[in-house]
Amino acid sequence: MWALLCYVYIDARAQGALTLLSREFIPPTAQQRLNQPLHRAYPACYALLVFTVAFLMRNPWLLLAGVLVRVAVFDPILNWRKGDPAFAVGSSASTDKAIRFIAKLLHANPSVVSAVVRGMAFGLLYVLPV
Repeated sequence: MWALLCYVYIDARAQGALTLLSREFIPPTAQQRLNQPLHRAYPACYALLVFTVAFLMRNPWLLLAGVLVRVAVFDPILNWRKGDPAFAVGSSASTDKAIRFIAKLLHANPSVVSAVVRGMAFGLLYVLPV
């Protein structure tokens, strides 16, 4: 599980740096091409990594742990690296869209919903039998 946490940390910092640079040097019309690998390819690689680790270790709980680690720490680290508030919610990633949808249903601030969702994921990681 620590290896997954380290991977998510490194991935979030790298993507945060890329996003910060893209804000400065890439025109907004071209940023969508950069978002494709960030929002599709990298999460798919992470999912493949988590599935492979869980399969090789014969531990299905690692699948859930991998998802929870990503939900709990990826966006706060990414936001921190970009210089945004930790629980800021963007507009292009599917997780950001889901959080905005839930916030709208609850008539709540998306940042508060983000903090609660990530806190719940972290809490579930604590009790998971991995």
